[in-house]
Amino acid sequence: ALAAGAQRAVAVERAPRAARFARFNAALNADVMTSRPSPATTTSPADGGAFGTVSANPPYVAVPAGLPYEVFADGGPDGERIVEQCTKCAADVLGAGGLFVVVLEVHGAPDALGRRLDAWADGRFARIAVLVDDAPASRISVDAVAARRGGSEQSMRDAWAANLRSRGVDAVRNGLVFAVKRDDDHLVLRGDSPARVACFRARRLWAPPPTNVEARAAMADALRWLREPGVVARGWLGGSPLASEGRRRHPESDERSSRDTMITAEWRSYS
Repeated sequence: ALAAGAQRAVAVERAPRAARFARFNAALNADVMTSRPSPATTTSPADGGAFGTVSANPPYVAVPAGLPYEVFADGGPDGERIVEQCTKCAADVLGAGGLFVVVLEVHGAPDALGRRLDAWADGRFARIAVLVDDAPASRISVDAVAARRGGSEQSMRDAWAANLRSRGVDAVRNGLVFAVKRDDDHLVLRGDSPARVACFRARRLWAPPPTNVEARAAMADALRWLREPGVVARGWLGGSPLASEGRRRHPESDERSSRDTMITAEWRSYS
């Protein structure tokens, strides 16, 4: 961020081991950044004041209660314990029009995740874009996820599957969320835009360059939707995304609304 021109960048890390790696990285990049100890937590940022961007890669794996798992990835039984804390923190410290970016796994319907983020932030985000990996069912189904994480023991696999199904989760996808802080003085952020939550999907969402062409296109589209007034989101919304396989456009692409969320979108897959 500093190399790209940011005036200030603050790193927040509560895990001692990860903090040591961060300081080592800071030392390797001493020409653009410095490191200092801080008592920061996810809910008490190191520095006060408004930020233009907050990004997070928190623990997001939905780990069954009582099962051992890597602490850096354990997001609690629903996978959202730390994501929720990060969302609340970002809503607190972002300035008007600021951008929150979080890497996570999406458990179940992406639009439902968007509404949860909206609730965690107490409505302080104007628009929320949820991007998910357009992976095959053989990769994202509950049984597939349980098989990968439960290992060779059937009892462990069953525990992982039961934890997800007990929460109504039918699929687990790699995901990315962009959310823009409300700004009542800016047209697109005033809350009178046609949508609050939109969802996008692309193949190889987490792939590194140069193999992430589809992902970069989806991200550019989502960011444009967040920032520009009158832009109709080119994402898919509502229902099970697996039911939309093979369609280039959502059959109801005009407008869907509820008491707390208005949605206008055209379904688009990036492939």
